[in-house]
Amino acid sequence: MTTIADIKRTLAMAHRQFEEAMVNELTFSQYQILDAVRSAKGTPNQTDIIDATLIDRSTSSDIIRRLCNRGLLNRKRNKDDAREYLLTVSKEGFDMLSVADKHLRRIERSLSLKEAA
Repeated sequence: MTTIADIKRTLAMAHRQFEEAMVNELTFSQYQILDAVRSAKGTPNQTDIIDATLIDRSTSSDIIRRLCNRGLLNRKRNKDDAREYLLTVSKEGFDMLSVADKHLRRIERSLSLKEAA
């Protein structure tokens, strides 16, 4: 029977393996935000991404700012509501997601093999 502790341990191991594979290029939280923007229907705002990732508002805002500064995300004011920023993934962001997705698939396979053993 799988316990909560087993799930937490597996998740921590997956995060560590992901960050080691990405060698300081992308943290797992950064990946979550990029992936949420990529997966959103339409053009999401920051609140949509906070709701999708469950990462707290201040941390999400900081991560979004850093991803924009690195050119992985684009952020522009909503022309219908100037208080709101809309987010899109840049070409560089899609390239980074492609690399990260490959690492995640490998990690998922390795975790699946460990569960089967």
